[in-house]
Amino acid sequence: TSKRKSSMAQTKKEISEAGQSIKTCDSQPNDNDDKSYNATLNLMHMKLNEETIVQHPTRVEIPDTFDDKQAENGLKTIDEVPDKEELDASKEIKQRNMILEEKLNKYDELDVDGILNVSSLNVTDNDVPLIIQRAFKNEKKKCVQLILRDNTLTSKGVKILVDQLLSIPNNLKSLYLSGNPDIGDAGIEHLSRLLQTNRSITILALHCTGITNQGVRILSNILCHHKTDSTACLEKLYISFNKLITDESLETLIQILEQNQTLKLFSLQNCSLSDNARRRLRKVATKKKSKKFNLSE
Repeated sequence: TSKRKSSMAQTKKEISEAGQSIKTCDSQPNDNDDKSYNATLNLMHMKLNEETIVQHPTRVEIPDTFDDKQAENGLKTIDEVPDKEELDASKEIKQRNMILEEKLNKYDELDVDGILNVSSLNVTDNDVPLIIQRAFKNEKKKCVQLILRDNTLTSKGVKILVDQLLSIPNNLKSLYLSGNPDIGDAGIEHLSRLLQTNRSITILALHCTGITNQGVRILSNILCHHKTDSTACLEKLYISFNKLITDESLETLIQILEQNQTLKLFSLQNCSLSDNARRRLRKVATKKKSKKFNLSE
């Protein structure tokens, strides 16, 4: 190897000297000089190429389509290998799904009173179909109470829930969605469809679900509808701990108290209602004909 390097170095030196000799001639260059110069260079380059080939007789060029060949063979390229964060996230999802599956697998044993409680399991929108399937798959054991408190449901999950409940026969009486702050008014809009159609639901818990004054108006529309068959049959409604419910909703809340005929309990604790607004609500509540009515504010 050292001899070949020495030979190559000597060849390069000869090319340089030959070129310098021709270019620094005192006389003006003529055609013969150019031909001689070019011939010398060609000869020297041929010699260099021969030595390079001898030095690397087994050299293999990797084609530009190497990654394509990898992909064809089902192999992952470096860019496709998941990083640590992706692997950790995937592992966390699998663990959560296993916990959810385990709890749902116990459903048949725990369902003495028709209650399915999947609270605080970090349930997401994508988990809703599985929960509905488990809750209502057994025709002999009817799910009458579905508890989804303190999870990560959004309005999208509520839509999935409503669509599936409307598509299957059920006798659901109680629905607890408290502690899912991303449900918001959009989620209440979806629930209004369910309440107008499903006449069996009598208890709806919506503590800390991101409801605003707009959400209160949506609830009012289904609680005070002039058509009896379009009015929700709720007996207990909880909308406490929704800080975006303000005095702007006062007249709407009064309308619910005065016009609704089914509510027996209306919970409004820890919203952003002023003392004056709460006093007015209490005054209206005392005038209700139903002695069983209770305003919790």
